[in-house]
Amino acid sequence: MAQELTERSRHGSPETHAPTPTWYKAIMLGLLVAGLLWLIVYYLFQGTYPVPGIGTWNIGVGLALMMVGLIMTTKWR
Repeated sequence: MAQELTERSRHGSPETHAPTPTWYKAIMLGLLVAGLLWLIVYYLFQGTYPVPGIGTWNIGVGLALMMVGLIMTTKWR
């Protein structure tokens, strides 16, 4: 009993986690790529695209998309 508790405390709970669903991986990678492409388009077209009306906030949109994708990687198994 004591050895089992020691093993459990060292390695966490004995149950295994299910692998990450394919749709989660696709959304995660899609957000990372979309954010990167958003920034590339913004710099290539000197701020006239993707959304001309928001100006430098396009950088924030691209970074936000990439951050959501990055946060999603913490739940990837």
